[in-house]
Amino acid sequence: MDLSEIEKKTFSQPKAVTLDELEFLAKTYWVKYQHESDIRSKWKLIDKAGHYARWAAENGEANLDKLSFYINILREESLIHPSENTNRSLSFITSRWLDASDAGNIQILKEDKGNVSIESGTVFIGDPSALPDFSIWPEITENGLKELTEKGIGLFMNPGADGTYRVVLRLVDGQSPVLKKEEYKKVVMSSEAELETPSGVICVSDMYNSEHDTSTKMDVDSGRYKVGAYYQDDGKSEMFIVVLSKT
Repeated sequence: MDLSEIEKKTFSQPKAVTLDELEFLAKTYWVKYQHESDIRSKWKLIDKAGHYARWAAENGEANLDKLSFYINILREESLIHPSENTNRSLSFITSRWLDASDAGNIQILKEDKGNVSIESGTVFIGDPSALPDFSIWPEITENGLKELTEKGIGLFMNPGADGTYRVVLRLVDGQSPVLKKEEYKKVVMSSEAELETPSGVICVSDMYNSEHDTSTKMDVDSGRYKVGAYYQDDGKSEMFIVVLSKT
């Protein structure tokens, strides 16, 4: 397949573009993204990969392998370029994936509810014992926070405003940290990572203060977990749902 010719076709004859061609475009830009070192170039490549992944996943058959591939692309795009459009697409495609698999048949082993007060604009999700003292950091960057996530220390999410949010912490028995199917309808932002819990606690707190009275914590076994963090906003209420599954 010729990359430039297919891309021209997506503009001149969008209805004539085949699912195989969309998959080819998504895979090509995904591979380019993975091998690119320049940050600005990576942004452009992941945007293109995400665009074609959304197009293919929303119109193609419910093939588990293909949907999983598109979900991986959109998760990466949501980290690099967070947007409501990307996250809504990610939620929709994840819902399709759940319909086509047994992963949606989850059993909740434990669930705690509470609140979190945010004053720094950023939510921390992880074991508070692993959280660095950000007060001594000379500068906090998005790349720096991403490195902490890649090291299994925590997830960091920005809901767009300070305030108090409802929180649900949930441990499930499946291999994936997924929501109930109906809960995806309100998700506008999500992130996933594998995190360590050395002290056997998972919390949702302000990035600068994991000991705040309005953080929510849950005791778990020490170890490594897949963690899915979902931010819901239906225009009336806002909530974080954090799901853990043991690796």
